[in-house]
Amino acid sequence: LVAAFSDPLEAESAWARWQSTSGWEQHVDFESYLLLPRVYHNLGGRGVDDALYQRLKGLVRRCWAANAAMRGVLGRVAQLFEADAIDAVVLPPGALLLHDHSAVLAPDTLLALEIDRRHASRTVAVLQSAGWCASVLSVPSWSFPGFIAASSHLKMTNAAGMQLELHWRDSLQTPYRDIVPTKI
Repeated sequence: LVAAFSDPLEAESAWARWQSTSGWEQHVDFESYLLLPRVYHNLGGRGVDDALYQRLKGLVRRCWAANAAMRGVLGRVAQLFEADAIDAVVLPPGALLLHDHSAVLAPDTLLALEIDRRHASRTVAVLQSAGWCASVLSVPSWSFPGFIAASSHLKMTNAAGMQLELHWRDSLQTPYRDIVPTKI
């Protein structure tokens, strides 16, 4: 944490301590892995020259590429929703991508959006017209609108394999207790 978020002088010594005691050659726990892009950015320009630090550049590039793809999907979905006057709230952890482009998300992280229940059917129709498919295979097409009305969420997939999880909320005006939603 110190190497990721402290001032660069403290961060450099914290990095050296972590590297010497972590056993990073065998295994890096996921919590530490999540912080590595932040460490790379925090130590940038400090002249740190060791094998692990050089590997971080590749890690940051992979994270950036994955995040850029997710932000691209999110941007296209936002354009569809804006054109149809549908409000959506991006839920964590995907909301991190709006503020921190170097955030590390697990590979199976879904982009989760919260939609006002009144717009659920229209939201699904807008996404389907843009090539998204519902991940529910056992619901006959004649009963799909009823399924949407009765459900609390729906997963959708595009041709590239990206997934969205749509959550219906009775009103987007009711705030969460624990998080601050980010509107797209």
